[in-house]
Amino acid sequence: MRRSTVTWGLLAALVVVGAAILVAALNSTVYSASGFVSAYVGALQRQDAAGALELADVELAEGIDSSLLTRDAMTELDDV
Repeated sequence: MRRSTVTWGLLAALVVVGAAILVAALNSTVYSASGFVSAYVGALQRQDAAGALELADVELAEGIDSSLLTRDAMTELDDV
């Protein structure tokens, strides 16, 4: 009985530590300011205007000229 309790306790502690490491890693990369900027600049570099606008959570107001927000109107970004 005691041995299985220790085993389950160690397993539970390992899961908690693994989850904490995963959250810390995601917070420092994907969900950080630098992660957002990397994704935004990456979308611009791929000339994905719709993806960049979606990342920035921008909705175009009625009557706004969106002709510059097309793939053809975007220039290549180099050395980003």
